[in-house]
Amino acid sequence: MKKVFFIVLVALQVSCMNAQNRGDREPFLTKTFSNASIKNVMAETTGGNISVTGDSKSDARIEVYVHQNNYKLSDLSKEEIQKRLDEDYILNISADNGKLTATAKPKERNMNWKKALSISFRIFTPVNVATDLQTVQ
Repeated sequence: MKKVFFIVLVALQVSCMNAQNRGDREPFLTKTFSNASIKNVMAETTGGNISVTGDSKSDARIEVYVHQNNYKLSDLSKEEIQKRLDEDYILNISADNGKLTATAKPKERNMNWKKALSISFRIFTPVNVATDLQTVQ
């Protein structure tokens, strides 16, 4: 019984470490904007994370990370991710009138959770900006 418990514990730890390493992967999409005009950041995503870092030396940039939202170990190709995004999500990455916007929302409220994606944003902005951030489950 102790051996089974130990094996389950180790498997759980490996699974958790695998989930944490997902954030170090290459971004699905990166967009860069002129730094001088950005004063506000508005970001909203469903089932993902948002991080904002102030950087006065470079242009504003948004990195979008996308992976499956379930516990399957296989990864989706960029083409499969793009197809799911086009079919099931509204993704908006833009800058207008000094406002940097990054939103990812499902098109339908009751979508198939087996096809759901986790969409996360890493946002790099000037140091002095106002932020409005939301993550929704």
